[in-house]
Amino acid sequence: MTKPIFLTPINYTYNPMPTTLPTTYFPPMQPDSYNPQNKPTKPNGDKYAADDGKISLNDKAVNFAKGLVSPITSMFKSPKNFLIGAAAIAAGIGLTVATGGAILPAFVAAGVVGGGIQLAKGIYNAHNATTDNAARQAWQGIGSGTGTVALSVIGSKGALKGAGIDSSKMGFLKSTIECFKNVPKALSSSYQAIK
Repeated sequence: MTKPIFLTPINYTYNPMPTTLPTTYFPPMQPDSYNPQNKPTKPNGDKYAADDGKISLNDKAVNFAKGLVSPITSMFKSPKNFLIGAAAIAAGIGLTVATGGAILPAFVAAGVVGGGIQLAKGIYNAHNATTDNAARQAWQGIGSGTGTVALSVIGSKGALKGAGIDSSKMGFLKSTIECFKNVPKALSSSYQAIK
């Protein structure tokens, strides 16, 4: 006659914890340029498999899109970035209120110039990238610069309206040019309002 399973005693054995952990728990650190997608050879004729700064159109589009939203998403990546972003927004609102909106055309001009510089730098870096990660970062810079310029151009009509200039019959290009023309006036009237 066999014993039922639930009455069979369980044999517990003492197994002390090992003093060292196996190395498989800690993979070796990889250099910054490491990416698992990068393979040293080009299997099956894949021209983007080598880590040589040439990335696929899909990689370019994905990183461009990441760059477009990065001015917003980067603010939420760390508490420090959030504080910097919140301080910049508060300063912009404070200046706008203090100057009665006169500073807004200068903000548009600064956005177009800053975004243009970032866009040009991204294009230069994409052209001269030697690793795939450098190319990805360059395309994110291109996206970020494009987004900054586009948002500045879109906001140009509202900036002129906030500064007391009629922009109802202007297109986006003309209103952006008008913002640049009004920078000296915007700065001087802003200075007088704050003074």
